[in-house]
Amino acid sequence: ITEWTTFLGTDIADAAVRSFYGNPADYLGFNAGAADFDGDGASDLAIGAVGDTAGGTDWGGGLYVISDTAGFIGQKASDVIIDYQAHIWGEDDTGYLGWSVAGTGDLDGDGYEELVVSAPNGGSSDVGEVWVLSGELLTGDSRVDDVALLRFLGSDNDNQFGTGVLGHADFDG
Repeated sequence: ITEWTTFLGTDIADAAVRSFYGNPADYLGFNAGAADFDGDGASDLAIGAVGDTAGGTDWGGGLYVISDTAGFIGQKASDVIIDYQAHIWGEDDTGYLGWSVAGTGDLDGDGYEELVVSAPNGGSSDVGEVWVLSGELLTGDSRVDDVALLRFLGSDNDNQFGTGVLGHADFDG
């Protein structure tokens, strides 16, 4: 796509801090969010992959958490091999976990920031789901319900609750 090869006069390959690659059908990078999920004081990156089929689901979706993103700055893409901190996958066929992703801050006071992630076609009859995931549990490979603090469901069939989520907001002052 030639129109995306430059950004403000800079070649995209020169401007990129880091590129991440996944299986084409996973749609890695559909959405992303950042927060300090591992409690080390540096922001980590959560990258949605709505087409992920891990855990035996068909388009159940998923996400990857990449820690120590600050260590990538200034390095060429060929200098670093990325290992993920966590790979979380959805539980429902065509749930599309990872559709929307946002860091929320430390909701439970354990020193780890939490992650809000949606699966707008999750739940029975595509009511949609929004999950609050424990930052402390975001390690290794897990199904979403194994690392969740909370799960919210939409109320109507084909509602697609969770198409968008918002993090780091103080609604009650």
